[in-house]
Amino acid sequence: MKSAVATDTEGIVYSSSVYHWAGDGEGTLFLSPNPRREYDTPQTSWRWTGDTIIQGLLEQYARVYPNLRAHAPGYPSPRELLSRTKLGNVDFEGEMSHDTAGSDLIERLLLDDDPRPLYLQAWGGTNTIARALRSIQDRYAGTPQWQRVYDKVSAKAVIVAGGFQDLTYTGYIAPNWPKLQVRDVSGGYGAWGYYFEGQSPVPQQWQYYFGADWTRKNILDVGPLGAQYFVWGDGRSTPGDPLDTFGDLSNPPKWLPARKKHDFLSEGDTVAFMNLIDTGLRSEPDPTWGGWGGRLVRQTTAPNLWTSAPSDLGPGGKAIGSYGWTRWIPAAQNDFAARLKWSVTPPGRPVDHQPVVRPLTRDGQVRAGTTVTVCGLVYDPDGGPVAVRWSQYQDAGTFPGAVTITGADRRCAQVAVPAGARSGRTIHLILTATGSARTPLTHYGRVVLTVRRPGKRPCARDRGRCRDRGRWREVPGRDRDLRRPRRVRGHGGPRRRRRRSHRGRAEQPARPAVHVHAGAAAAHPAGPPHLRPPRRLRPHARTAARPRPAPGTRAACPVRVRRRPGRLRTGV
Repeated sequence: MKSAVATDTEGIVYSSSVYHWAGDGEGTLFLSPNPRREYDTPQTSWRWTGDTIIQGLLEQYARVYPNLRAHAPGYPSPRELLSRTKLGNVDFEGEMSHDTAGSDLIERLLLDDDPRPLYLQAWGGTNTIARALRSIQDRYAGTPQWQRVYDKVSAKAVIVAGGFQDLTYTGYIAPNWPKLQVRDVSGGYGAWGYYFEGQSPVPQQWQYYFGADWTRKNILDVGPLGAQYFVWGDGRSTPGDPLDTFGDLSNPPKWLPARKKHDFLSEGDTVAFMNLIDTGLRSEPDPTWGGWGGRLVRQTTAPNLWTSAPSDLGPGGKAIGSYGWTRWIPAAQNDFAARLKWSVTPPGRPVDHQPVVRPLTRDGQVRAGTTVTVCGLVYDPDGGPVAVRWSQYQDAGTFPGAVTITGADRRCAQVAVPAGARSGRTIHLILTATGSARTPLTHYGRVVLTVRRPGKRPCARDRGRCRDRGRWREVPGRDRDLRRPRRVRGHGGPRRRRRRSHRGRAEQPARPAVHVHAGAAAAHPAGPPHLRPPRRLRPHARTAARPRPAPGTRAACPVRVRRRPGRLRTGV
């Protein structure tokens, strides 16, 4: 069964923000210079709710953990999460004057030898992250190791911020770590924040997912975790927060329109985490590709700052504000409901899972003016029927127009690439698979096509020729899910006569070993049988005689492969 969790949670860190801070415990008065502050006179603390909320939630998580683990592997144990929960810099808004257990944890993760990106989720201020970076700078600046450490940390850390809720990003991180990638996803609050009705960009037909009926049935009444979910008029408030009156129907906040009891309230920084969920959209490595957590665009004034795209093209090709988030609402909400049902269903009882989607067509180059076929392997692990649909995610690609898709409701569809498409432009195709359960679950696959000029050689070098004249193309093998590029005789070069054996068959040179991730082919010197090329497509003599380069070395005509890590990492 596929893991339901695509990230390794490396830490949970309490931090402060302009909206909440603990104070130093000595009665020190503090007045933030931040114009977004909610008070006008110096305070000793502000809206601080303590440092035990996470521990309380983990107690409820421990009650349902056996069920979750039985229905979908990959969930971390409560004990593991508890050991990684740390207190960061919380004294004042933007405080980063001293090391804390939280900043030490982030510093250690940034400096370890794990090559995966480390996603630092800033759901409050960035001050604890800034303190970790400052500690690294203080230790290594001016030493021979500084440049290496600086480059390593800059390439490894990805800050995903729900808005900049203190001044440490502009005051320290941006000027001192300009190469570090920062993603500001606060634009998603329009979909997942407070305004779901009236002022909300959520389309009318999907506001049902935020209403009281859906919320009670799928969240509030579903186990101990669902009972922890805060909604409008539920009679609850967070201890220590005088402004939390959302649960009091007699004294609701004046800055929000009135709602029905148990209507959706807000999830705040959920949008920062959504793109790390394994949906098949591959949205976590490249923020411009878009996913449940929205689609981002790069800022021209700060090349490593990415902010929320204001709109996406909706039905009919019309730009709709916040559609980069709202387009995924039914799938995301149903996924949330399904996981809560897992939490209350004992092991051995049937539950619904997301369909399995594996594109059989790899990302690759296509010629303008041609029609290509894209295919996907789709099935329901629970044995039910699955509805499929191919569509173009026009905003994610660089080709500005629409393409024609024939057979969009089939596993294999034909895509007509416009003749006027410019070389280098990309076309993003999304395969959406939705199950047939009462709460339908959705999973996706993505294929990215890159337009190239007719006749252009994929392996062309600057000098106009490539040492390896073999072409690469997709060839269906015995296991269609594991299809890989295979070299066949291509353009250029004279054909050589192959020597005949005594049986009258052409002798084939020794096939080089196939290097498979995690050593899956180690027992097969010539590669596992299901990955060997069919006899009729064996390599041409002049290319097959040349051994393939070992992993980590550069080929004469390299084929760039983008490897996705098995699991991602999140820091806070």
